[in-house]
Amino acid sequence: MEGWLAASEATAVIAIDAPLGWPRHMAGSLDGHSAGATIDTPPDAMFRRATDLFVQREIGKTPLDVGADRIARTAHAALRLLGSLRASLGAQIPLAWDPAALDGHAAARSIPPPR
Repeated sequence: MEGWLAASEATAVIAIDAPLGWPRHMAGSLDGHSAGATIDTPPDAMFRRATDLFVQREIGKTPLDVGADRIARTAHAALRLLGSLRASLGAQIPLAWDPAALDGHAAARSIPPPR
C-alpha cells in the first residue's frame, strides 16, 4: 500500500474495516488519544490483566481478554497501520470526516454490506 500511495499523484481514501476510535467507557485508559491517532502501547499491555498473563505462563492457556474483544485488537492494528503509513510517507493522513475538505490522502472506516 505504501508504494502505491507514494507513487500515485491521486488523492486516496484508505478504507479500513475496523474501528478507528474507541468507545467512551475506555477513555480513561486512553488518556489523550484521539480518533485516528496511533497507539504505541502493545495490545497485550492494553487488553490483558496480570491475572491473564499469569494463567498463560503457568497453565499454558490464554484467557479471553477482559478489556477488549477482537474488534478492539483490529482497531489497534488499524491505527498502527495508519501510524506506519504516516511515518513512511511523511503525510498526515487525517480521518475523512468531510470529503469536500480532503487535501491529500485520508482514512475512513468501511463496513462491508451484510451478505
